[in-house]
Amino acid sequence: MDADELIAMFGSEHRHTLVDRLAPLTEVERKKLAPAVRAWGKENYPDRTSRAGFFLAALGTLGGPRQVATAFSFFWGPDHGQVDLAIRVLRDRQPHWLPELPDALLAESSNWPLVRALVREGLAARPAESADYLLHLVHGVRADPRWDATETTRQCLERDPGLLEHELWDLLALETAGRRLAYQDSWLQKPWTPPGRPAEARREPTPERTWRHGLAALANDGVIDRSRLLDAALAAPLQDWAAVDIAWYVGLLGELDPTDDEVLARQQVWCRLLTVDHGPSVKLAQKRLLGLVDRLDVDPLLEASRATLARPDKSSVAAQLRLLAAVARAHPAAAVGDAAAVALDHPRTDVREQAMALLAGIAPDLASDLAPGMVDAAPFTAPAPVLPPEPERVVPVADPDELTELFLQLIEEADDPIAVERLLDGALRFATQRPAAAEVLLRRVDDEHYGALLQVLCALASAWLSDDRSAARRGANLFLGESGWLDRRPPSRSLMETLSLRLQAVSRAVRTGGAPSVALPTYADGSIDPADLSERLAGPRRGRPVPEDLALAVLRVHPDRLDEVSVGRGWAARIVARAVTEVREARPVWERVADVVPQRYPFQQPVAMVTFRDRASGVGREGPVAALLSRRHPLDDVRGDRLHQGLYDSRFEQALGLATLMLPHHPDHLAAHVHPFLVRDLARDRAQTVPLADAWARSRGPGDAPLASALVLGLAARDARARTATQDALLDLAAAGRLDGSELGRQAGALLADDTVIGKRVAEGLAATAIADDAAVVPVLDALAALLPVLPGRRDAGAFLEPAAELAERSGRPVAVPDELRRVAGGRSTSLAAKAARRLLAVE
Repeated sequence: MDADELIAMFGSEHRHTLVDRLAPLTEVERKKLAPAVRAWGKENYPDRTSRAGFFLAALGTLGGPRQVATAFSFFWGPDHGQVDLAIRVLRDRQPHWLPELPDALLAESSNWPLVRALVREGLAARPAESADYLLHLVHGVRADPRWDATETTRQCLERDPGLLEHELWDLLALETAGRRLAYQDSWLQKPWTPPGRPAEARREPTPERTWRHGLAALANDGVIDRSRLLDAALAAPLQDWAAVDIAWYVGLLGELDPTDDEVLARQQVWCRLLTVDHGPSVKLAQKRLLGLVDRLDVDPLLEASRATLARPDKSSVAAQLRLLAAVARAHPAAAVGDAAAVALDHPRTDVREQAMALLAGIAPDLASDLAPGMVDAAPFTAPAPVLPPEPERVVPVADPDELTELFLQLIEEADDPIAVERLLDGALRFATQRPAAAEVLLRRVDDEHYGALLQVLCALASAWLSDDRSAARRGANLFLGESGWLDRRPPSRSLMETLSLRLQAVSRAVRTGGAPSVALPTYADGSIDPADLSERLAGPRRGRPVPEDLALAVLRVHPDRLDEVSVGRGWAARIVARAVTEVREARPVWERVADVVPQRYPFQQPVAMVTFRDRASGVGREGPVAALLSRRHPLDDVRGDRLHQGLYDSRFEQALGLATLMLPHHPDHLAAHVHPFLVRDLARDRAQTVPLADAWARSRGPGDAPLASALVLGLAARDARARTATQDALLDLAAAGRLDGSELGRQAGALLADDTVIGKRVAEGLAATAIADDAAVVPVLDALAALLPVLPGRRDAGAFLEPAAELAERSGRPVAVPDELRRVAGGRSTSLAAKAARRLLAVE
């Protein structure tokens, strides 16, 4: 059989014939056919009409597991209907590398059906060291993965009962399984309209198809051990896992709905749930234990209650106090008062009052002893601003060998932007010197690296050390944020274009023998001391400095100290002088702009975008300074494909971290540039904007509306890491006396009015910030006061009013309450918002 005959049988109607023709071939004959199979796979992508035959031919001809895995990556892997024939091909061939095939195939989740078939048929051992085998099971077990399929998870699992013996239980014990299961179930539990289809095509939720429902049904019908499933679900919240990995198990417990006897049999475990950080787990435990107080062993519950009552939030502590009140009624002799006294140290006044009321009823002597401790010893006084410590000086790379070590470190993980700046500086200075470990670095550069910034650094290493001219130019024109496509570039005059052009210029200079380095930050905050810049400009020249670095060096000098820079004479002096003039003339007048931005394809939903334009921006100027300080038409940067900048770049946050060092003294310009990324993070689990919060925390420049808006967006990010980083930035700004609470509140109000952000996240972030440091109390109260006018009629109004009332009472500062909220407070409503509004009015 020749290659043409083989390829002619790729059609689905010839699959059985293809398997029969492959069976008698020798390894020599198979090896001759392999190049044609590989070439067909590359040339016919994305034509998938003949992929079933291609998969069979790849398994029957290619020479190793990596070759097969690479060929399969051209297409979506073989589905359940193609697996039986694939097993026949491999059983007929019996290649020596068959035991290694599962691990290679698991690089792609779509190959799971074939891997599972190999394990089930005994052709390969289960990949014991691979978590992917278990994680890919979550989606791969479905014979029909289409969105309009009707099969349920239960049907899929019962079709392969071996999974219920081992794989299922190992999956449930795996740390990241919860988020995978939650994602798989999420699109089955909510209505959905397929892309590009009319509203009439909307699909209704099908919760009966979910993993959660399927496992509960299997347990209730005795197909799997219900007791074992309960234990597995209860074990997850007790692990040191992220909240996203635990939430699904809490839902599974709700679906299983344990009986009273099942709860009592595991009372120790349910009490331990009261001590975990995960709020929904605590809430579930409180709910189940509350109905069983008459039958509980009280001592474990009281011991666990101490941890619950020490939590900073209100809802779980208040619920625990209610649980303890029920325990006190059911068990009068129990030492409930000692446990309840822990809540007297809670930061919220109303929680402390609830705890004292409980103590007064069950332990009046203890309450009278502890009551004096609830009286504040002195009125609240905001601490004086504390200037942050001076940033550390940046130490340049000493020699080519140290530069090589830095390259080897950063091409693995470029998460330290100052280290990247040291590398760029060293590459320019040592461009003509070859280190002892040059070959080691070049071999590492040839490996595959994911992330545009890592690829840029690899290209820079090649420009420094490679004798191959084509290798030295590889990646030299790569633009950050464009997913590695060399024919795409970021929007003109954008943050990423400016950074990319600078990196390209440095790479060209290194390739041609280096250049004087002028842009290395003096300090770890990205700033340059004017004396250092003057010295670099006056020093001996070995070629011309990189023009982009000259302009960048000016941006890194504080604007108030530009007069201290000795510009000198000549070509470089003219560039520096022009940059100095542009920085001095930058007097932004910020205007908030919002629009619904269409995406490239009609089936993609438009995106509500918020950003800022500078009405005072000039036009016609070119160069890095003009690009970074001009924000004349910001919405043009986010239309069409531009909206996805960095979305598909692995480790795009590393590029953003490096970009922040270009504007160490212009936090508002930086904030205006990155608003599209912040808006995108409102709905993304992966936060790319954490480095931005770090930059604003260390910035010493004044902040205006763009920075305040960016901070609010950070508080509302979907990823908890971004929210935490933003809270830390607020704390640093507040401690230094540089947090404008009123502006923060105005921008929060605007974003709430636009329905751009989820109000609960913003409210929780502001409340947590005020609790963490007394320096944040006044600015956070100012922020809450400024956004009060947008709260009437909002369902989340209470989430803002309650911390506002708490901070007003704590600080003794009255807040102007809008008339609509006054009317709510004057009525008979017992809502959270009404109660908080009354507390605010009481401070007046």
